[in-house]
Amino acid sequence: MIWLLIFLMATTAPWYYLLRSVLVMWPYSLHHQKMSLINKNEYYLDIPTNQSQKDDQWHPLMLVYHDETGFDRWKGEPWALTVLYRFGGFSPWQRNASYFDHTSPRFSSFYGAYLVQHKQTPELGFGFDKDGNFDPDQWISVTEYDQRFLVMPSMGLNPENVTFDIEIEKIESDVTYVGRKGWTQIDASIFTNSPQHVYQKHQRGYLQYGNPLPPQEGHADFEIIKLYGRFYAIFEKEYELSLGLYLLAPDREILEQIDREELSRMILPEW
Repeated sequence: MIWLLIFLMATTAPWYYLLRSVLVMWPYSLHHQKMSLINKNEYYLDIPTNQSQKDDQWHPLMLVYHDETGFDRWKGEPWALTVLYRFGGFSPWQRNASYFDHTSPRFSSFYGAYLVQHKQTPELGFGFDKDGNFDPDQWISVTEYDQRFLVMPSMGLNPENVTFDIEIEKIESDVTYVGRKGWTQIDASIFTNSPQHVYQKHQRGYLQYGNPLPPQEGHADFEIIKLYGRFYAIFEKEYELSLGLYLLAPDREILEQIDREELSRMILPEW
């Protein structure tokens, strides 16, 4: 009876879903970081996660996922992929992350980094041709893979039913960002699935995002929505590593805010 009472108190506490997410994802993320291209190449980038606004929360952790085989099977080439990501966090009494909440500025939002490296010929720069010219389709394929095979399936949507269409609005070369020259920047509109859906059975993604929120009346599960994205890409020759920084937001103003207040605080290794 005592253990039952403790369990009931814990699962009804306002911080339960946040605590569960942190306790599950923290060791999982550390495990993936050990396998990651960050660790393999001693490329210790840092994206600060300290919160400055309590009503504008992100998940407290910058999470890491390393993909050694899935991305290369999809591409048909031996590429290793490491993903750093952060999504809208939890407020007290909420059973779901703000990632699910269409009224939140963190709805369907992510920011973080992709690191890609050829497993056989590391000097080949992913997303750039042999002359160093930028290839937007290659980088777009990374974001599509992330959404189609990692994010949405974790909430129960089959990869075949995931929509991911991009309209590139601007490509700018030789951009200076986070104190380094030579980035290529892409701004785009993205048409993909909303995370909102009716709970039917447990999905592994709920361990990090909490329970899903259903769509508004008259709207379908995982319906197509428009988001705004920004991407910065560079090839780190010293490390033979391609680096892409990304952010995804529900509108342009929030996109700029995430870039200004979060992503641009990244600290990269010194050359």
